[in-house]
Amino acid sequence: PQAAQAAAEADIALLVVSAKGRELEAALREASGTSALAEQLRVAKGLGARRLLVAVSKMEEASWAQDRFNDVASALAPVLTNAGFNQAAAVFVPVDGLSNQLDARKATWHSGGSLLHCLDEATKGCADARSGALQVLLFESLTTAKGLRVRGRVEQGVLQPGQRWNLAPGNASLGIEVLQTATRQPMPLQEAKGGQNVEIQLSGNLPDWPSTAGATGHAWRGSVLHEADSLQVSDYVKAKMEVIEMPRPLTAGFKAVLHVHAATVEAEVEKILDAFDWSTGVTTEKPKVVKAGQRLTVMLRLSREVPLCASPDSRLGMLMLRLEETTVAIGHVLEVK
Repeated sequence: PQAAQAAAEADIALLVVSAKGRELEAALREASGTSALAEQLRVAKGLGARRLLVAVSKMEEASWAQDRFNDVASALAPVLTNAGFNQAAAVFVPVDGLSNQLDARKATWHSGGSLLHCLDEATKGCADARSGALQVLLFESLTTAKGLRVRGRVEQGVLQPGQRWNLAPGNASLGIEVLQTATRQPMPLQEAKGGQNVEIQLSGNLPDWPSTAGATGHAWRGSVLHEADSLQVSDYVKAKMEVIEMPRPLTAGFKAVLHVHAATVEAEVEKILDAFDWSTGVTTEKPKVVKAGQRLTVMLRLSREVPLCASPDSRLGMLMLRLEETTVAIGHVLEVK
């Protein structure tokens, strides 16, 4: 659950692996079934991480050898691909944490820049894709001496003090009284753009959702401040889902936890409309039995209404179905019913 919450708030995932000896290869061999690494990568990709940075650490002990760096990249390649990160979305950087070598200057063969440089470049690339009608995904609420504040992230558009926006679910029109950075020492903002984490003081007819002074108001998690008609609110969707693992048979009536951007709800697979088998290229209509590795078109019934977008590129359209500690399927909303 904590990994899912973190993934819903991030555009970039950072993976740190060891170049020492054969530590990475041994860990990958010893992992039976789904490794923790594979599971966390799936969670990150399934909830919206657009880029992956891989910090290959302990390079000092590998004498900053390019061959060892390349071995690590090769060993990780199938794991990253299975999690949904293609070659263009993953950047590898040589570092050494013990000696605080993050600039890769000892790796004279490396031309991709330092870890911080790569983070900056990845951040710019994500920000470029965040234009459009305003959507602010909210994570928690806090009751302060000055009133109710919420913490969230601008998914797209531009947010400014003095504006009024709608809140989903519901139809409340709320004003932006105070806008500041969501940091330990908040700084006032005149505007916030796509990708920025913010803290907002709201005014207006606030919903009667639970919030406790100094603690997370969980009812706010997954709600969205938005421009009119930029999203829909529903508890029933048509979705495309890639089946990854099945702890038990996946049939009509299958119930699991569904992570929808920052919201977490119970969900039931009401219908399986079709299943595409990647190994054979065959699509089966209304299958009674499905298996891992297939792409399904399904109808999902959610336990409550949540804000949604029917787009594979919007975080508000990304879905992840989990049972216990296993990611069963990841996908996106096709239609909001």
